[in-house]
Amino acid sequence: MAVAAVGEVLFSVVIAGLAVVAENPELLRQVAKLFLSPPWQDVIIPESVVRETRKSPEELRDEARRSLNLNTRDFWNIVVCGQAGVGKSTMINAFLGVEDDDPRAAKSGVGETTKARTVYQICEYLLMHDIPGAGTEREPADGYVLRHKLYAYDVVLCLTGDRLTEGEILVARQLAKFQVPVLFVRTKTDIGVKSIEKRHRGRMTLEKAKDEFRKEVNASILPQLMGAGYLTPRIFFVSAWWIQDFSILGKDNFISGDTLFRYQMDEIVFFEQIMLLAQGRRMQTEEQGYGM
Repeated sequence: MAVAAVGEVLFSVVIAGLAVVAENPELLRQVAKLFLSPPWQDVIIPESVVRETRKSPEELRDEARRSLNLNTRDFWNIVVCGQAGVGKSTMINAFLGVEDDDPRAAKSGVGETTKARTVYQICEYLLMHDIPGAGTEREPADGYVLRHKLYAYDVVLCLTGDRLTEGEILVARQLAKFQVPVLFVRTKTDIGVKSIEKRHRGRMTLEKAKDEFRKEVNASILPQLMGAGYLTPRIFFVSAWWIQDFSILGKDNFISGDTLFRYQMDEIVFFEQIMLLAQGRRMQTEEQGYGM
């Protein structure tokens, strides 16, 4: 495990900027408040994992600490997984509030740049973990959730494209089985919407292009997730570049000078849902476990 790039005050700047355009700015400010403070209790281990492994919650947390150096007591932990090219590094850099070529940034590239887990300190009490995607010879999907101890993280972010791969479906099925809190995220949404606009050669409004893009992706992925065990799945449509540019350029410059601003989709509610899931991981008793 490597620890890289410290977000310091940048995370607060990112959240403060996003709050300006949020329908419920106070809720978004609570995101920063949550992650700038230490957790009030250790993370809850789902009962389904306890039954499967026949180990106590404390044993499972201790295993995560020993094998991964995963500190679930003193830090909030978000883990990012996905295939090469889906934009994991750019997403992490969006949380850090830095550009991809910044020395503090997560390494990005066309191929798979994540060979081992890398940890990024987003702010004082929030860590983001980048792990290799599932479904390769080096990283088989079978046993992925237990092998990487995804049950010990506060939130799992599964980044994907227009359709889940076979490996991603297997991982989704494991996450559902073990009741691990997860957000499925369709990344690079600005590029996807622009492709819809190009397809219609300017004869479609931007909002209609967003709607068509959302419908096409949902029609592809939602049935896959329902087949994996999710009764009412949701896909979050997020452009990490949108978050990046907003935080780096500043609100006024971004809105007035960057056409990317118009391609906003679920970026705000995405942050809100991360906070709500993380809170839920620390507000239950061990007996309650984590409900889907």
